[in-house]
Amino acid sequence: MKLLFPTPLRTMIAVAGATAMASPVFGASLLYTVPAAAENGRLGAALAALGDMDADGIPDLAIGDPGYTQAGLAGSGQVQIVSGATGSVLHTLLGTPAAGQAFGTALATLDANGDGTADLAVGATGGIGSVSIYSGIDGSLLRTITAASPEAGSLYGAALANAGDQNADGKDDLFIGAPGSSTSDGAVAIASGGDGAEILFLTADIPDTQFGTSIAPVADVNADGLLDLAVGGPAADGGKGRVQLLISADGGEFTSIFGTVAGAKLGAKLGGVDDRNADGVADLIVGSGSGGSAFLVSGTDLTTVTNLSLAGAAANLPVVPGGVFDLDGNGTTEMLVGYPGATPLPKVDVIPDPTAPEPVSYDAASAVGGLGSAITVLPGFGFAFGEPLAEGGAVHVYGEGVPVVDTDGDGVPDAEDHCPNSILDPTVVFGDVDTGVENVVDEEGCSLADLFAALEPGRGWKNHGEFVSNTGKLIKRLLREGTIDSSEAQALQTGAAQSNVGKDGHPEKPEKPEKPEKPQKPEKPEKPEKPEKPENPGKPEKPEKPEKPEKPEKPNKGNKG
Repeated sequence: MKLLFPTPLRTMIAVAGATAMASPVFGASLLYTVPAAAENGRLGAALAALGDMDADGIPDLAIGDPGYTQAGLAGSGQVQIVSGATGSVLHTLLGTPAAGQAFGTALATLDANGDGTADLAVGATGGIGSVSIYSGIDGSLLRTITAASPEAGSLYGAALANAGDQNADGKDDLFIGAPGSSTSDGAVAIASGGDGAEILFLTADIPDTQFGTSIAPVADVNADGLLDLAVGGPAADGGKGRVQLLISADGGEFTSIFGTVAGAKLGAKLGGVDDRNADGVADLIVGSGSGGSAFLVSGTDLTTVTNLSLAGAAANLPVVPGGVFDLDGNGTTEMLVGYPGATPLPKVDVIPDPTAPEPVSYDAASAVGGLGSAITVLPGFGFAFGEPLAEGGAVHVYGEGVPVVDTDGDGVPDAEDHCPNSILDPTVVFGDVDTGVENVVDEEGCSLADLFAALEPGRGWKNHGEFVSNTGKLIKRLLREGTIDSSEAQALQTGAAQSNVGKDGHPEKPEKPEKPEKPQKPEKPEKPEKPEKPENPGKPEKPEKPEKPEKPEKPNKGNKG
């Protein structure tokens, strides 16, 4: 008998998956890895958390692979929608297969049809670019959006973000980046999620900025009731980069910041976080496209709250904001930031305190896989890291556990529960006597009441004395093991003695059912009477011999004269 506890244990269960990275001292466990198939090229380049499509209680996951080869069409692209709990594929999306389509470059969720379920927007930057929106219920295509003035090479769909309801139709709309528009000046479209119509088209105010490479929704900075947006232009100022805070209603600039490190491409990545500086407004992590620059900035005015830059990061690899998650369960969130260019190994840092970060790291197993190039939080469950530069790519999902079945609600999963239908009364009860002893549950899922009840079916309690005697033996064993104390032992023994178990009035062992009567042997059917032998037909009468005809008379001879 193991130590008992009065409250359910919190159980962490690891599912399958290769251990592609080291676990931190505290944090979630690696549940599984979604590996690349032969046709994958950059699996995990984009990630998005969805609703619970398979109804297992866990949010599901969309995984973009813009390098996927479909039917020999290189770079056609693919999006897999997988179960957040197990990684099994629920839906596969391919867009309209075409070489270089790069379907799956960017992902975002929004309620595009107003049904209360998050749908999935998928960017495909090849050709003139497009954004396809799929149902969050069954993965069916709802609509495809292209620019009002299509432009080859615009990279329309390279960045996507939920814009909230910008046109007051009760449905979420989209911010869509097109950083190659008009020869890399860049642009951002605001499009209706309901019908795909363009609401507003924003263009760069200075040339060659790649405006629209990244987008993040921000708080309503001008109090007009609409979400506003932060937009990255990483090519601005010779590649130092710029981030602008814009008014969604007309595209006007509220404020902006420029990078200070040549070639860092500040603003290549943006991601919203919760209120980290306690001013009542959600904040923003500004990542970069090279060299490790990253900053936590105020969502109000873009002023720096914390420098999250990483020294010695490799060139040409981004720093990626990944949202927030309460990893240690203390009621406050930690920030997730990916450093795919970190040396000696790429990593994702979990940063608890914005003013004095002491990160805990998830380190990659390979220096070249680009771990952390994409990150998404699965709300209430865990998070996923993309590793798209590995051979074909990969996605690693971490979480606090997987759905478990606990039929009796004792806190122990049925798979580990020795008593899956426990008696969970607050106290131990013997027949008509409540002993007052707390009915605790052990780590094998058995309550004290279960242990006493387990004796009864095997014995059948012929009388009250037998019940008291056998209960006493179990009480002594529990006392020796330290499961109960002496006062509890006394209360249990007294309760057993005073109870009506085995006495008249106590439910007795059910009577043995009467043996059913042996069915009577059916009567043997009478032998049918032998049919009468038909009479032998009589011999037919011999026909009468016809009468012989009379001999004619002989004529008289004439007289001689």
